[in-house]
Order: sequence, then structure tokens, then C-alpha cells
Amino acid sequence: VLNGKNCIAVPTDGVSELGAMTLEFWVRVDEFAWFFQSVLVDGLAMSGLDQAGFRLSFTNTGAYAKNLHYLESTPAGASKGFYGKNPFFDGFQEKTWTHVALVRNPQDDGVTKISVYVDGSYMIGPTFKELHKDPSNAEPLYIGCADKADGTTAHFFGAIDELRLSS
Repeated sequence: VLNGKNCIAVPTDGVSELGAMTLEFWVRVDEFAWFFQSVLVDGLAMSGLDQAGFRLSFTNTGAYAKNLHYLESTPAGASKGFYGKNPFFDGFQEKTWTHVALVRNPQDDGVTKISVYVDGSYMIGPTFKELHKDPSNAEPLYIGCADKADGTTAHFFGAIDELRLSS
């Protein structure tokens, strides 16, 4: 259980070659915390957005509250991402187990499609140009937290089970 004070760091020697990848897990939100995002999986490099990396989090406030947010860095030192809001989905509910799958599929023309499924239903699937071919990097992959720009850590309040990252 991730209680807002702990998280898991996965060493990078087990996380590489993620160009085409599937990230899936069960998640139970115990509390949507006061800060903007609760990070589920963080693979962004702290050295900067020009390094390969990605982050999947919940948005806790505003129009996209209780929905997923995906962000990936670009070779140009910027980031691209999307909010997983779908008009047919009321958002994640507290204290309810939900299955999430994110599929990253690079195409031969340089476009990468990111598809998100919640409880087996397709939610959203935008395409992006100019992403890194492989979003893995030399830093640990964090489950349940991420460092914030102000030096603090954004934690997830809840539980993540049966997480699987495959390529």
C-alpha cells in the first residue's frame, strides 16, 4: 500500500528497450491528494526533458480531476502528453479497484500512438511526432512517486497491484 509517504524504485538494469511497450496494473485510489498530480509511474529523468522518459499520473484538481495524465519527454527538451478524459467515463473513484493499460506503439513514419484502456474499455489514443524512440533512461523507474521541481516529492495515496511493464 502506498500511503503518501513511500514508493518503490525499480533499478534501470531491468527497464530498457521500451519503444513499443505495454504498462498495465490494477489501481485503487484511497485519496486524491491536494497537489495537482499523484504519480503512479515516473520514468522522467531529473537531468532534464531532453533525456528520454515518461510519467503516468492522476490529475487531482480542475476539469480533468480523477483522470489520467500521460507525459513523455522529447529530444528537443520539451514534453508532449495528454489527459485521459473521456465523456463516457466519470473518472476514477476512491476506494475502487480499476484496471489500467497503456500501450505505446511507435510507427515506421516516426509517429507514436499511445492508447489507454480502463477496465478493458478504450479511453483515448492520441498520436505524437518527435518522441524518443525508447522512453527508458539510466535513472530508476519510480512506482507511486516523483520528485517535483520545488524539491519535494509527489506521492500516490492508494495501492497498485500486479504492475507489469513489457516490451
